[in-house]
Amino acid sequence: PVAVLSDGNATVERKRAALAALKQAGAVGYLAEGLKDPSAIVRLMAVKYLGELKGERAMAALLGTLDDPTYEVGAAAADAIRKAVDREKHLLLRIKNMAMSEGHPAPLRRQAVIALGGIGQKDQVLSAIKDALRDPAGEVRRAAVIALARAGSPEDGSVLVTMLSQEKETDVIAKVAAVLGYFGVKQGAPKVLAFLEKEPERFSS
Repeated sequence: PVAVLSDGNATVERKRAALAALKQAGAVGYLAEGLKDPSAIVRLMAVKYLGELKGERAMAALLGTLDDPTYEVGAAAADAIRKAVDREKHLLLRIKNMAMSEGHPAPLRRQAVIALGGIGQKDQVLSAIKDALRDPAGEVRRAAVIALARAGSPEDGSVLVTMLSQEKETDVIAKVAAVLGYFGVKQGAPKVLAFLEKEPERFSS
């Protein structure tokens, strides 16, 4: 099965069978190789089979797929992570630790924050998401703003108003402005308006 996955001439059907065999063997590392396949169909199947396996290694592999260029693959990975957390409660703590620890690379922290936004357990994830709003990496803060929009409510807008008064990176400000608008929060309007006058094209980024 491993050789089939690395065979550029192998058909999608052969790769599907190889992935199924690897899933039966619990071979997380080799299944994760399927996430790199040029075919979105193969990547989607790899996500499916990884989602059926237990443990942190499978979850970590799925985290890296949240950025897949094909929307359906990333969405499937998010759904698989949510189901894994429902099934194995300790995984939520692991994801929260990934999101909050500066000892992890910024891209991994960002992916963990994205995952928290899709888990849906509001009481369990909001504190970690709000902590990530203060992350030193702009890409993580931006992901945290998006995650707050998914997991939070208009009552959580006040933390974004506070963030808006301190944030320097335009990409992050743009996302904060969009989420404040989504939440219907008006307190941050003066800085939002000033930002829009300066860089209006950023608002839709």
